Amino acid sequence: MALSWTPKRFVARRRWTIAASAAVCLAVASTSFVFGTYKSVALTVNGKTSQVKTLAMSVNGLLSQQGVQVKTHDFVDSSSGQRLTNNASVVVRTAYEATITIDGQSVPFWTYATSADQLLKLFKQNEENAVKVTVNITNVYNKLTGGFVINADGPVTVIADGKTSTAPDGKLPAASILDSQGINLGQHDRVSVEQNGSETILRVTRIAYSDSTRDVEIPFTTRTVEDDTLDEGTQVVEQQGVNGTKTQYLRNTVADGQVESSDVTKEVVTRDPQEQIIRVGTKKKVEAQPAPSEQAQTQNQSQSQQQDQNQSAQQSQQAQQQAQDQAAQQKAQQDAAAQQQAQAQAQQQAAQAAEAARQAEAARQAEAARQAEAARQQAAQQQAQAQQQSGLWHPTVAQAKAYAQAAAAQYGWTGDNWSALEWLWNRESGWRWNAENKSSGAYGIPQSLPGNKMAVYGANWRDDASIQINWGLNYIKNRYGSPLSAQNHSKQTGWY
Repeated sequence: MALSWTPKRFVARRRWTIAASAAVCLAVASTSFVFGTYKSVALTVNGKTSQVKTLAMSVNGLLSQQGVQVKTHDFVDSSSGQRLTNNASVVVRTAYEATITIDGQSVPFWTYATSADQLLKLFKQNEENAVKVTVNITNVYNKLTGGFVINADGPVTVIADGKTSTAPDGKLPAASILDSQGINLGQHDRVSVEQNGSETILRVTRIAYSDSTRDVEIPFTTRTVEDDTLDEGTQVVEQQGVNGTKTQYLRNTVADGQVESSDVTKEVVTRDPQEQIIRVGTKKKVEAQPAPSEQAQTQNQSQSQQQDQNQSAQQSQQAQQQAQDQAAQQKAQQDAAAQQQAQAQAQQQAAQAAEAARQAEAARQAEAARQAEAARQQAAQQQAQAQQQSGLWHPTVAQAKAYAQAAAAQYGWTGDNWSALEWLWNRESGWRWNAENKSSGAYGIPQSLPGNKMAVYGANWRDDASIQINWGLNYIKNRYGSPLSAQNHSKQTGWY
């Protein structure tokens, strides 16, 4: 029996139809969303490529999902920029810290080169700067340094203990090459890699330490004293200055039998310097009176004769007066003698006080000189320590460019891009590590504004040009993509 139509059944059927239609639409939409946002991405990490499916919207999201940790100096590049798209390719290269020498200065250099030969070639991408560069391998048995392939394309020349040999297989790490040549390393020995034309050289420098002393002069100081008993402009050396001496105890670094450097470990003053005292006259000179004329001389003679006559008349009276005054004069002389004796005693006491004051002043100046020398040495030691801890410390323009050209080559920025970078930073700072814009506060080779933005690459950003360069290259990559684009922007606006 068929169901009869009723309003209640009609409403129920209509509601069921609507619910079913909504469920179908939701399922279709969900399926479309999932298939529409899933992306296929080629992810390459340190040379190994895998194809991954991801819902991530950004490169950072993809790397987080895949468990790829990226540190400050690591290299990350995406064919689609930071926003991830379907069929994009993402490349990650993990950086490690090597040590290079630029013009004799050791510098930490973050790189992802797989061989010492490849690392050296980064510095030869732009040949304008002829700067001597070597790669230092401080511990050849360490995975990140000794693990270098020395020369992927050929043999290696090994120099050690004054002897030269050839290792035919340059694809081996330094530790294996040295072992094959029967070369044992001491605890402090250095191993470095350099290139001489097409020749790759693996060099061992034997390091030893020795102690020695040297005597150094301490210059005397000079003090001037005004003297009103000497004519103005007159100078008299009251006490001759004498230099002091001190003994410095040295710790010497000996490289292949030659003293390479010496550090002062202690100083002992063996003789204090004696100050030089110079008395400078302040007494005004008395000008001579002019000679009297002939007429004046005649008048003086007449007056003198008249005075003689008067004196003859008065002699008898004076004789009596002299007898009366004699007793008074004797008493006056006694008083004067007593006064002179008192003055002499006072002068002697004053001289003693002056000598004591002079000695005290000399001791004060000697102590001040010692303190100043100690402060100078402490400042020099602090600067040396800071320089050792730093990377590219206060470089020349050539050193800064040599470092930058290799760092830029790791981004693929050679040729026109390197020329653009060179032009850009020459305009910004003249490649000076301490360039500072007083009005804006921009600082360093890349003119970071403010300068402390560069602290993400190292706390010593004020003095370490490698920190400034690494930050500047990363800034250009993220903001403009390349130095050529940054240069075009700078030419249009005057800034980048």
